[in-house]
Amino acid sequence: MKRVIILFMIMASSMLSITAYAQKLHSTGKVFTENLKPIIGASVKEKGTSNATTTDFNGSFSLDVESGATLIVSFLGFTDVEVKAASSMSITLEGEKQGDPSEQGDPSEQGDASEQGDANEQFSLAVHYDKGDGVFAQDKKKAFLWYTKAAKQGHAEAQFNLALMYKNGKAVPRDISKAIEWFTKAAEQGHAEAQFSLALLYENGEGVAKDMAKAVEWYTKAAKQGHAEAQFSLALMYKNGKVVPRDISKAIEWYTKAAEQGYDKAQFNLALLYENGEGVAKNMAKAVEWYTKAAEQGYTKAQFNLALLYENGEGVAKNMAKAVEWYTKAAEQGHAKAQFNLALKYENGEGVAKNMEKAVEWYTKAAKRGFDKAQFNLALLYVNGEGVAKNMEKAVEWYTKAAEQGYAKAQYRLASLYYNGDDIAKDQKKGVEWLTKAAENGLAAAQYDMGKIYSIGQGVEQNYATAFKWFIKAAENGFVKAFEDVADCYYSGKGVEKDMVKAVEWFTKLAEQGDVICQYIVAECYYKGEGVEKDPAKAVKWYTKAAEQGDEDSQYTLGHCYNYGVGVEKNQTKAIEWWSKAGEQKHTGALNGLAYIYASQKNYSKAIETIDRAISIRPKEANYYDSKGEILLMNGDEQGALEMWRKVLELNPDFLSKYEGGTELYKKLKERKLIE
Repeated sequence: MKRVIILFMIMASSMLSITAYAQKLHSTGKVFTENLKPIIGASVKEKGTSNATTTDFNGSFSLDVESGATLIVSFLGFTDVEVKAASSMSITLEGEKQGDPSEQGDPSEQGDASEQGDANEQFSLAVHYDKGDGVFAQDKKKAFLWYTKAAKQGHAEAQFNLALMYKNGKAVPRDISKAIEWFTKAAEQGHAEAQFSLALLYENGEGVAKDMAKAVEWYTKAAKQGHAEAQFSLALMYKNGKVVPRDISKAIEWYTKAAEQGYDKAQFNLALLYENGEGVAKNMAKAVEWYTKAAEQGYTKAQFNLALLYENGEGVAKNMAKAVEWYTKAAEQGHAKAQFNLALKYENGEGVAKNMEKAVEWYTKAAKRGFDKAQFNLALLYVNGEGVAKNMEKAVEWYTKAAEQGYAKAQYRLASLYYNGDDIAKDQKKGVEWLTKAAENGLAAAQYDMGKIYSIGQGVEQNYATAFKWFIKAAENGFVKAFEDVADCYYSGKGVEKDMVKAVEWFTKLAEQGDVICQYIVAECYYKGEGVEKDPAKAVKWYTKAAEQGDEDSQYTLGHCYNYGVGVEKNQTKAIEWWSKAGEQKHTGALNGLAYIYASQKNYSKAIETIDRAISIRPKEANYYDSKGEILLMNGDEQGALEMWRKVLELNPDFLSKYEGGTELYKKLKERKLIE
């Protein structure tokens, strides 16, 4: 049974000029095989002339010839036919007697026979078998045979396709050395795709010793012919300084060439350079332009980056709806970060109507792709029952997945759930395990909590040194709450050698953050010279900060400083102001000081009223009765003063033991012989 061989190539019909005097005939027809299948690409030629055409996909032809002309119809693998031209024709070709050339075995064993025939027709026949066109079933072995014939005649495209067959092991056993041989032959003829393929093999050391210089050489040849992927690869080499010296301007040049041909990866990388101002002036508008081109081709990374720019309003007007649009495109292609960001937008109602169910949907997609932040957020939604039914088992499952990837926030949340038994079985050991992991991963809040549990010995054996180790880590990571604990450790010497200098240093850090208690402590340290050189002026500065925040002890001491001129110029008006503020908070020391100021101003009624307020607040405090007695004596009320002295001794018989020589009231009463 003879086989039919059909050429896949179709050449456009050409009409050759015919002499004006000859009578013309418009000949049309179809060319068939013996089993009536149309032959595509058969040659139909007017005998004795160059006037010819080829059959189309239906096997049809059309040719203007001289009246009475003979047509020669031929096709590779079939016996030529000569027929008289007619206006309408049906021509059948028979297979050649020597059999189907595709069954003649490996062309490498045929010697010179493989060099015979038209290389273009051999290549076309190979493509026909390689692809399959509906007339013949795809046959890779026959394709290999005809590619080989054409390749041996120097047909570059056939050499390239033959190399691919050897490289991929199609129709023949994989033979990378043979692939390199044929890629090289095609490349040396200027075949850009072969040059690129050869460059890849040299770059990766596949079937040949790795040779980056050779890779650059072949990438360059292909790139100069406009091969976009080679241009991109060459740009990468110049950007990263692989073999060739790093040259960002050359990288941009080649990225641009590839990008202008529509190569999406080059467009993306070029956009990155413009966005970061690397090797080119930063130009966010250009970045947007190139990201957009790549994104419109479906390049997910570009879609994601473009969404970010729309979200942040960089290089383009801020547009959350556009951001959501591009996040969605990238998310639908499985970009986990885009899925996460899209979920955030649905959760917060940014650029799209708030939809917790949609948020759960996209968090789930990203979480299933292993994106730890999505796993964490999804767990939170299960905890709170937002967009999904509350499910602690699911929450723990997703927290655990994120935690096992080293996501510190998830580890911290798991630690809290297990340690405190929040809606799950309490397991302090497990809680401490996860808390330790979070702390070791640098989460300051976890480090602080580690310090707390070691300082009180809850869930772990109490250990002040370990507690201090974690407190200092948290503090050095900027966790403000830890500053005071570190300062306390240095102040008390718990877990670390006592060091007042360091204690003041850490109290000051917290004071600078606005902590009123630490402001007062720092003021006291400067006032007394503890851990720092005594400096009343600095003490006044810190007392003022704390006093302005309403700290009554600072207000009292500040009033004292102004009254006696300690660290600040003496100012009785300021003293009254600050003591009054402290007095309003029932600070009895401040009320006592105010009473003496009023008495010194001979405003005895106000002085008595003020000291009585102090006594009403602390009725068993002997000092205030002593002060009232002194004020009464200043106002000439000896009897009243004597009564106050008796009250002092009633409340505290040993009162005088605290005062060498006695109080002013005692001295004056004794001087006036009102007491023994």
